[in-house]
Amino acid sequence: MKALDCNRDVTKSLKFIVADQYSAVGRYYSSNSKKVLSKAEALAVSASGLQLFVVFEDAAQPALTRAAGVRDAKIALQQAQNVQQPKGSAIYFGLDSELDESDLPGVRNYFAGISSIIGSAYDLGGYGDGVVCEALLNDGVCRYAWLSASRGFPGSRQYYKSKKWALAQDPNIDQDYHGLSIDVNDVNGDFGGFVVQPMSARLAGAVDSAATPWMDWMREHRGEVQQTGATPTAFTEEIFSHTNFGPLHGSTPESCAATVCAALEESGYRSTRSAAAMSYRSYGTPCELKPGCIVVYQWPSGGHHVDFCDAILDSDTVRGLGGNQGHSLQDSNFLRKFIVATRWPVKAGASPNQPVALPKLTAVDYSKMPLGKRHARHDPRVPMLSRYLPMVSLPAPPDRVDWYSQVGDWGVMQNDMIGDCTCAAVAHAILQWTTYASTPNRLDDDEVVKLYEVVGGYNPADPSTDQGAVEVDVLNYWLNSGVDGDNLTAYASLEVGNTIAIKDAINWFGNVYVGLALPLSAQTQEVWSVPPGGAVGLGAPGSWGGHAVPVVGYDERGLLCVTWGQIKRMTYEFWSAYCDEAYALMSKDFVRAAGTTPDGISWQQLQTDMQALKGGYASANLIRHI
Repeated sequence: MKALDCNRDVTKSLKFIVADQYSAVGRYYSSNSKKVLSKAEALAVSASGLQLFVVFEDAAQPALTRAAGVRDAKIALQQAQNVQQPKGSAIYFGLDSELDESDLPGVRNYFAGISSIIGSAYDLGGYGDGVVCEALLNDGVCRYAWLSASRGFPGSRQYYKSKKWALAQDPNIDQDYHGLSIDVNDVNGDFGGFVVQPMSARLAGAVDSAATPWMDWMREHRGEVQQTGATPTAFTEEIFSHTNFGPLHGSTPESCAATVCAALEESGYRSTRSAAAMSYRSYGTPCELKPGCIVVYQWPSGGHHVDFCDAILDSDTVRGLGGNQGHSLQDSNFLRKFIVATRWPVKAGASPNQPVALPKLTAVDYSKMPLGKRHARHDPRVPMLSRYLPMVSLPAPPDRVDWYSQVGDWGVMQNDMIGDCTCAAVAHAILQWTTYASTPNRLDDDEVVKLYEVVGGYNPADPSTDQGAVEVDVLNYWLNSGVDGDNLTAYASLEVGNTIAIKDAINWFGNVYVGLALPLSAQTQEVWSVPPGGAVGLGAPGSWGGHAVPVVGYDERGLLCVTWGQIKRMTYEFWSAYCDEAYALMSKDFVRAAGTTPDGISWQQLQTDMQALKGGYASANLIRHI
């Protein structure tokens, strides 16, 4: 996910910002009227489907006094009210200069003045170098940190590596962009963004908010026992039937998200169908904290919890009604400082689409299956797919795509015996493309193993050499030398986590070759999903190992991949949490047969750029196994 910030009105450039797949726009509050976000601009940005984030800045370094903080906060608060910035979102305050430990007393005085004015109306964010960001978060003064561009400022290089920031400005600042000067930013989870709605929408929302049937369902079931680890009750079995978690196998998992899913679906509203609390961070529509809204918390340990707001008790405390609270569905009080998202439910459609029907899975003990994708190595010569696409004119991807049902038998390709998943995925892609081009070509297992010997250094006579392969090595070999007479036309990188990008690539080219850092929790899941406790412990990325799969379809419930000879579903949340590399693979034969690729793709430029990868493959015989 990426964002940009700019010190001028971006309204006239919104079509480019949307086409280039930015997710958010950063603007200013200031005493300099030329920089200030207006209500009209905020409405235009929000109507384009982008989030906003704001920073107050008059000078690179304000006076580091309490009085200066009070002055700046009063200006920022008035301007936030002018654009009707939703309460509970963030206002950042900028310290865009080189500050070190000796400056921290002044920094704390400045933010003490800010806090005295902003109070609980808005969350605070600090923009500055690594030393400043670290101190403001550690002190609990700010909820969000925005790391400034210069990695040479005190502590900035280390702080960037820590991933504690919500936003991190790219060092390449002041980029010329369609008449604007912008900075590009990395986004790391929640950053306090917001949207502004016109008055008519806010009034409609207020009327809608009065009816909260999911809260009636929750109150009706208050007191139901949900003890983690205990034998599931009938109620627990029922709520998990509203998720993709699969059979409970005699033990109750953490059930807060399943409770929310059940309450929503039983009341006629959409749910995430996920048993992971963090799945609700991006669900529905953003809203301020209010009774009836979905509340997502993140604890200091890194775990998540989700429930519904029952009441706001004071500026520090909220009463939440949820599952798995004291081993039952009940009310509990929580500190508001742990809230990371507040969302409003979305009504289910009159005729919701049904998920794509999957063939019945053969029972597999996945814990015994070999993996074989080595750590992702990103080759800077591999271009991004977005470079070749007419982004402004592209249609939205269809709701679902099926490029797998015509393949009757995928074959395991020896991946139940050795870690050749990177090569089995190639064979599956070739089988898929040629099947849909009416010239099916299934590689023999021997051919797949030979490919693994070349790209992974595997020697069938020496089991110690069964150590997997690197995805870009496999793709570069395929591009240069071909596999069983099949040459890869081209390939390009996708932005990991960009759901629209992977949907487009699957629709246009048939599949996407992805690398997954699988967690141990995936070994027992019928549908790969983020476990209830989040991506930690058994759910930690890579705790099982690396795995390569082709993704060959999708629907509203998730992505569909080929693994160990079967079609396997993964949720979009799982893909975002565990995918560490993704490549669009292109076969002109398939493109001609499928006819789904949009006009305007720069095939000639793509072919030219592929020359940089020709001859770039280093023989796996030179790989030193460790």
